[in-house]
Amino acid sequence: RDITNSPFFDPVDDERILGYTIAMRDAGLQPFIIEAVGTSSMSTELSVKKELLEMLASNPKPTAMFFLKNYTLPHAFKEFNRLGYKIPEDLSLITIDAQDMKYNNVKMSYVWVDCEGMGYTTAKVLVSEIKREAKKTQKYELPTRIIMRDSVSSIV
Repeated sequence: RDITNSPFFDPVDDERILGYTIAMRDAGLQPFIIEAVGTSSMSTELSVKKELLEMLASNPKPTAMFFLKNYTLPHAFKEFNRLGYKIPEDLSLITIDAQDMKYNNVKMSYVWVDCEGMGYTTAKVLVSEIKREAKKTQKYELPTRIIMRDSVSSIV
């Protein structure tokens, strides 16, 4: 699937989704990807609602969800509340780089991304390209961490 023409996704998101999908399959899990799209808050909310209902009706029911785009979280929480889901008792949630995000008094767990390092590395690579100093394709790895907060339950 190609999400690069979406106003909400960029090519990096497509690569991230591919990575998450591969990791989930490697772990023996069936990925279910919600592509919430819309040109307004209302159409995005309807898209999230439709796809969440489909996911929550699957068998087995999901016990955890990962949110790549934080703009979908308010819509998801609205639907979780309507359906009576408790976070994290019924469903664990994690998102990308949402350091102080909080919904319904639930502090979101998140994957911390080194944005400053990403900016520095990008500038360094760009200058190298402009000066024609780059000899070959380079690979850079930046640190990430999972920051556990209230939105993820323990596995016992």
